[in-house]
Amino acid sequence: MTRFVYQSACRGQRPARVQAPRYHSRPARVALLARERRRARFLVAPHGFGKAMLAAEYAETMFGFRHVFWINAASPCFLRDLDEGSLAANLETVDEKTALVVFADVPLLDEERAERFAALVGNLMAAHIEVVATTTPGCDSASGLVPDALVVDGSLLLVDEGECAAGSLPEEPAARVACLIWAADGPSFLAEGCAHEELPADLRAALWAMLVMGRGQKGDLRALLGADRGDEAWACLGAAYPFLGIDEDEETFRAAPLDLGVVVRAFAGAMEPMARAVGCGRRGDLTCLLADRLLSAGEGPRAASLVGAVAPRATVGAWLGRCGWELVRQGAAGEVCRLYEVACRAKLAERFSVNAMVACAYAQLGRRAQALDFARKVVSATLAPTSLKVAAALCAHRQGTAEVRRRMEEVMVPWLEARRGDAGAGHKGCPSDELLALLVEVSLDREGSRASTLCRRRLGDASWAGALTEEAQGCLLAVAWAIDARASRGMPESACSGEEADEVAYLARWALGIVEERAVEGRSLGFGGEEAVLALDRVGSWLEALGAPRPAVGLVEEACAARVRRERAAGTARAEDAAALPVSTGGRPMRRAGVSAAPLVRATPLLEVRLFGGVRAFIGGREVSPRLLASRRSRALLALLALHRGCELAREDLVAMLWPHADARTGRKSFYRLWQNLQSILSADGACPYLVRDRYGCRLDPALFTSDVMEFQDVVRQLLFGSAALTTNWERLFEQVRTMFSGELAPSETGNEVIDGFRERFSLELVDGLVAASVRLRAAGEPQGALWFARAALERDASREDAYAALMEAQLGAGQRSGAVATYHACRRHLADSLGLDPSRQLGALYQRVIEEEPGVLA
Repeated sequence: MTRFVYQSACRGQRPARVQAPRYHSRPARVALLARERRRARFLVAPHGFGKAMLAAEYAETMFGFRHVFWINAASPCFLRDLDEGSLAANLETVDEKTALVVFADVPLLDEERAERFAALVGNLMAAHIEVVATTTPGCDSASGLVPDALVVDGSLLLVDEGECAAGSLPEEPAARVACLIWAADGPSFLAEGCAHEELPADLRAALWAMLVMGRGQKGDLRALLGADRGDEAWACLGAAYPFLGIDEDEETFRAAPLDLGVVVRAFAGAMEPMARAVGCGRRGDLTCLLADRLLSAGEGPRAASLVGAVAPRATVGAWLGRCGWELVRQGAAGEVCRLYEVACRAKLAERFSVNAMVACAYAQLGRRAQALDFARKVVSATLAPTSLKVAAALCAHRQGTAEVRRRMEEVMVPWLEARRGDAGAGHKGCPSDELLALLVEVSLDREGSRASTLCRRRLGDASWAGALTEEAQGCLLAVAWAIDARASRGMPESACSGEEADEVAYLARWALGIVEERAVEGRSLGFGGEEAVLALDRVGSWLEALGAPRPAVGLVEEACAARVRRERAAGTARAEDAAALPVSTGGRPMRRAGVSAAPLVRATPLLEVRLFGGVRAFIGGREVSPRLLASRRSRALLALLALHRGCELAREDLVAMLWPHADARTGRKSFYRLWQNLQSILSADGACPYLVRDRYGCRLDPALFTSDVMEFQDVVRQLLFGSAALTTNWERLFEQVRTMFSGELAPSETGNEVIDGFRERFSLELVDGLVAASVRLRAAGEPQGALWFARAALERDASREDAYAALMEAQLGAGQRSGAVATYHACRRHLADSLGLDPSRQLGALYQRVIEEEPGVLA
C-alpha cells in the first residue's frame, strides 16, 4: 500500500486543500447531492464555481469527514495507482468502513484510463461507498461511462437568491459565479482557470474571444473559426460555460463582465498557439481580427485597449492607421492618443493620416495645445494629401485663436472654392469629401447665418447619412456646430419663424431620429451623436417653441456620461469636480450619469404607482400631472411594468404586449420613443432612476418604487390564508377592500390582453379571498364580519355559488333564517336567467337544512 491513499484519509478533519478564508454554505446544493446518494455524482464546471467547497460541505454535513477519503486526482500518484488497479484495495486497507470517496480535480484521461476510472467508480458504488468527483468540462471523459451517473454542471452551481445577501446578486445570470461574488480575486481566478484548462487551442481561442468581446453574436465565432468549427465551439461552450451568457434562441452571448486587463494577463502565454489554431499566424493578427469585430459593434474603446495591450508595436501602428478615424468617430479619443504613444517610434505607413486623427482626438479631449501641434504638422507637410491638410486645418480652426483661424482659412477656403468650381451645380466626389466640405462650410459660418441652411440642403440630398453609416457621425457633428452657431446669435421664439424655423426644426428631428435609431440597434451614440444631443439640449426650450422634439433625458445622460469619461481619461477633470459640475439641459437641472450612483439612490424620492380605479403616479408623495400621463400607451407601459413588480421583461415581449400586430422594426422604434417619453414623465430633478433598461430587458427598479398591486396581493394573502389579527381587526381589512380596491384595475386600459388578464385574475382572487375570510370569521364566532365579507364577494361576482353558500351560512349564524332563504332563491334566479342551470346539490342541501331547522335551534 502506498502512502498516497493513507494520506488522503480525512479522519474527521477538513482537507488542507479546501480551507477557505471565508466559508459560504450552500445547503440547497448539498441537498441535491444528498438526494442522489445511490448514484455517482460528477461536479463538472470550470474553475471558480465552488466544486471543491461544495464537495467538502457535503462530506462534512453527511459524515463529519469521518470514513471519508479526499483523493487529489491531479497528483501523478493517482494515475499510478489507477494504472495499477490498487486504489480500491488500498482504500479498504486504510479504512474498512469507508463511506465516501471524493476524487478532486480529475484530469483529462485517455480512453483506457477513463474506462478504468469508470470501473473503479462502479466497484465503489457496488460496495456501498459513495463517490463524488470534481472536474472541468474539458477534462470530463469518464462521467458518460458510469451508468446512471449524476452530472451537476456549471448552470446548477450558479449562485441563486437564497445564497446571496439581498441586493448583492448580479442581475446578469452569467455573473453569478461563486468566485465572482464571494472571492476578492474572483475575476482573475476565473480567467486564469479558463486559460490553463485542458482545452483544444481553437476552443480556448473561442473562449478568450468571448471574454474579450464581452457581448456579441454567434457570427463572431464563425468569423474567427469558420462556419463549421464556429458552430461546434458555440454548442460546446454554451453547454459547459454559463458565465459566457450564451443564448441559443437569440444566437447572442453576454459574458460576465471581466476587466480586459485581467483576461489579457491570464491568456498571455497562450496567444501564439491560439493564433496558429485559428489560422491567423501570429498574436497580432488574431488581436486585430477581434478588434475589428469590436469596432464594427461600436466597442471602439475596448477594441483599442485590446490592440494596445496585446499586439506588437508595428501591428499597433498599422491598425491605428487603418482604424483610427473610426475610433475618433466613436469617441475613443483617449484610446487613440494612447495607441499613438505606443506606436510613435514605429514606422507608420499612414503618418499624415495618423497625425490628423491624433489632432482631432486631442481636440475631443479638450487639450488644445496638443491638438494644434499635431494639426500644424499636417498642414505644413508638403507631401500630405490636400484633404488631410484641410481636415487638420478644420481641427485647428475650431480650437485656435483668431490668428490661427485666419491662417487655417487660407488652407480651407481655396480647397472649398476649387471643389465648388469642379462640382458645378451638384456636389460630386466621395462621401468623405462631401462630409468634409459640409463641416468646413459650417465651421466657416461662425455666426450661424447660413449653417442651418447648409446642413438641411446637404442632408436632404445625401443618401450616405443613414444612422449606421460612418458618415452619420460627421453629419451629426455638423448639426451640432450649426445649432451652436445659430444659438450664438440668440434665438428668442419671436425670431424663429418662417424658413429658418423650419430648418432648425428639421435638423432637430433628423439628428434625434438618427441617435434614437442607433440606440435601438444597441450602438453607442458616437462623438457626433453626443455633441448633437448636447447642442440640441442646450436649446431645448427653443425647440419646444418651434414644435420640434427635444432630446430625451436618457440620451442627454448618456452623452454627458461619455463626455465625463473622456475628461477623466485625459486627466482634464478630477472625478469629484466632474460630479459637481452642473449640466445645462435646456433650463432643467440634471445630474451627470454614471458619476455617483450611491448618493443618487439614497436621495431619490420613491415612485408610487396606483392602478386600481385608474393609472396614477406619485413621486415623493406628489402626484405626477395627469396631463403628462394623458398618453394611453404611456399609461399602459407603466401599468405593465408595475404589474410585474420589478421583474425584468424582454423588450420584445413588451413590444408584443403594446403593439401585437406591428412588425419587429416598427415595434422597436415605437417602443424606444415610448420609453423615452415615459422617462421624461417620471423624471425627478432632471433624471429618471426608476426605469431600468439594458440590451435585453426592461423593468422598474424595485428598490425605488411601490404600487397598490403589492398592497392588493398582501390583502388577498391575508384574506385567503388568514392572520393573527384577522378575527380582531377585520374591520380595517374590510375597509381596505371597500376603499382602496373598490375600483377595477386600470379601467381605462381596455384592449390590452395582458392587462385584461391581470384584471380578470385579480377580480377572481379577491372574491376567493372574501369568501375564505367569511368562512373563517364565521368559524371564529364573528357572524357580522362573515356577513360583510360574503356580501362584498357577491357584489363583485353574482355568479359564484360558493359566495351564495358563504352568505347563507353567515346569515344562519347571525340568526337571519329568512335572509338565507332569500339568498338561495336569488342564486336560483340568477343561475336560471344567465346560464340556464339549477343550483348545485350542495347548495340545495344547505337550503333544505335552513327550511327544516326549528327556530329554537338557532336562538
